[in-house]
Amino acid sequence: MIRVEDASIGTVWVTCLLAVGLYFIRSRLLSDQFAGFPSVNSRKPWEVLNVFAHRRFQQNGPEYLKAGFAKSPVFGVVTDLGPKLVVSGAFIEDFKDEKLLDHYRAMVEDFMAEVPGFESMFLGNLHNTVLRDVISVITRELDQFTLPLSDEVSTALGDTWSDSPDWTEVTLLPSMLGLIARVSSLIFVGEPLCRDPAWLETVVNFTIVRHQAILALHMCPAVLRPVLHWFLPPCQKLRREIKTARSLINSALEELRKNPPTDRFSSLAWVDAFASGKKYDATMVQLRLANASIHSSADLLAKVLINLCEQPGLIQDLRDEVISVLEENGWRASTLNQLKLLDSVLKESQRLHPITTGTFSRFTRQNIKLTNGTEIPTGTPVMVTNDVAGDAAIYPDPEVFDGYRYLRMREGADKARAPFTTTGQNHLGFGYGKYACPGRFFAATEIKIALCHMLLKYEWRLVKDSPHDMLTSGFASFRDPRARIEVRRRAPDPQEVNLLHFISIPHPFKDKTAAAMDGWSDLSSAPPQYREVAGIADWALLAQGLGWSINYLAMIYHSYKDRTYGMAILPLCCNFAWEFVYSVIYPSHNSAERAVLTTWMILNLFVMYTAIKFAPNEWQHAPLVRQCLPWIFPVAIAAFTAGHLALAATVGVSKAANWGAFLCFELLTSGAVCQLMSRGSSRGASYTIWLSRFLGSYIGGIFLHVRETHWPQEFGWISHPFVTWHGLMCFSLDIAYVTFLWRIRRQEHRSQRKKAL
Repeated sequence: MIRVEDASIGTVWVTCLLAVGLYFIRSRLLSDQFAGFPSVNSRKPWEVLNVFAHRRFQQNGPEYLKAGFAKSPVFGVVTDLGPKLVVSGAFIEDFKDEKLLDHYRAMVEDFMAEVPGFESMFLGNLHNTVLRDVISVITRELDQFTLPLSDEVSTALGDTWSDSPDWTEVTLLPSMLGLIARVSSLIFVGEPLCRDPAWLETVVNFTIVRHQAILALHMCPAVLRPVLHWFLPPCQKLRREIKTARSLINSALEELRKNPPTDRFSSLAWVDAFASGKKYDATMVQLRLANASIHSSADLLAKVLINLCEQPGLIQDLRDEVISVLEENGWRASTLNQLKLLDSVLKESQRLHPITTGTFSRFTRQNIKLTNGTEIPTGTPVMVTNDVAGDAAIYPDPEVFDGYRYLRMREGADKARAPFTTTGQNHLGFGYGKYACPGRFFAATEIKIALCHMLLKYEWRLVKDSPHDMLTSGFASFRDPRARIEVRRRAPDPQEVNLLHFISIPHPFKDKTAAAMDGWSDLSSAPPQYREVAGIADWALLAQGLGWSINYLAMIYHSYKDRTYGMAILPLCCNFAWEFVYSVIYPSHNSAERAVLTTWMILNLFVMYTAIKFAPNEWQHAPLVRQCLPWIFPVAIAAFTAGHLALAATVGVSKAANWGAFLCFELLTSGAVCQLMSRGSSRGASYTIWLSRFLGSYIGGIFLHVRETHWPQEFGWISHPFVTWHGLMCFSLDIAYVTFLWRIRRQEHRSQRKKAL
């Protein structure tokens, strides 16, 4: 007699066997999905599963890719992430239409994004959509993060590398992981969690364990993964890491909500405020940030340090550049853009030794035809690689590390593609298109800051006989994690002493003195996407200049016509001081800006002359003001000039120039409204004055929008709530002005008609 329990067990076994059998049939059918394409590392006839092909690719990925490209620029291969149709990066432009591609499915298939414990990669509601907003805010605020990041690097290096003048041996990769985890966490979770050993260990381990768990699941039949992940040791360990992270994040969130931070940004606090009480997974937000940033940045930093060990002649050139740029400009995000040799070294290291050669994974939603005529069918898993980085036709001697390669490129026709953070068809280190790494600007900032400290404070060299060769695992490449270096604190040259003191000692007001008065934003440091539209920005600026020039001319005309003055005295003094500071003391690098501001300053001299000439007539009712007018103008101009200079010293010239303009505009518009209301007549006012001011100002908004959209590292602050408030306030005042002017003119016309009668 068969017992119920036996029948149940038998049913389970039959179900499992059927599932496995169906999987084998499906996998055999899928093995022909690349029919018509050359292939490498295909499954052998006797191999029932892809496990063996997975392992072969994991061990010899570069060799299989090389063999595939020897056959065709498009070929099929079983990778450690499953079967892929590999496509040369030369065809990346053929994939720029994201509507033809399925990014979500690729994340699910490659990184198990729907398996419990792997959600940080993609799934979830708020924490999925908010990540790009967080990264956008971080990019926008890089200038204010530079000093705190520098302070944290200084402290972390002292803990990791020590300050001993004697040679000290360290294992390179773990020390870089610890450094980057700590520095990134300062911005991601804030103090004190950013220095908590338990948190740092968790975020470093999470990415490693997650990768191991992904590879383990790829070894299993897809139909069994929803069950097997509960039992596989790497998946169990991954969930333990998440549990630890959740405990730490929840404690930090509880404290944060009790005592909200007011003096420093953290993405943990920002996302919590952004959520506005909506349910979200704060832990997954932070783990996804950590997964995206820590290991990739630490990997690049370790590769750069070893490359410099192998070419020590570069170190002094880099050190000289850092000293020169920091002495002149101080610690600012825009200053780091001036480190062009360092930028070149970073990009060359990424080109020669990318963290992965598979940079673009998608499923096709419909047939895609490449420029060479090859047609890729719907539903194909595509992996576009970074093979173009080794193309001798693009990069002479591509196998040789040349730290000056991209520095030379800045002098040629392709200079727009030279900066480290620039993505393009010939360099896919940060991806491409809509899904290019949005955090690359933050990564570049923290890596450059770390290297500045290392170059100025330390000497390092490889430990003799230490393994440091490049190793590979599938698409990934990395320096031997056993690589060891010796480090020691270097004795600075005399001219470096003050600079070292400045960058090493935290000080609450250091960021203010560090904001160097170096002129306006330098177009040579602008990203290529801004340079491509710089002409639009300049035309908008010239249109703004024309509008305000007409405004000044109309004021001068009506002042003489009506024997009065057109601009209120204090706004006039503030405006003239602003134009003087930013056309004479700190002229812009942009010739259009210089021309516009100089023109305004000259016209404002005539506006001021009319005010000095006719103001006494307007102040007959206030004898004290009338008597003091000869002193009010020079004292007010001096005071406002000092104020504009102080603002420049506080926030930097570029921001101060714009914020000072906002202040002037608010004073001008409010002053114009007050003049109309107090005079009760349209003397010195006209629709021409209003319209030219209105159009000039809001055409200027186009100029600011182009800069904010295409140069967020320097102008991301334009989308701040303060700027939005300013725009709404000035718009309201302008509408109030024209409304009052219309009513006053109507009353004047009525009075004239009555007199005529």
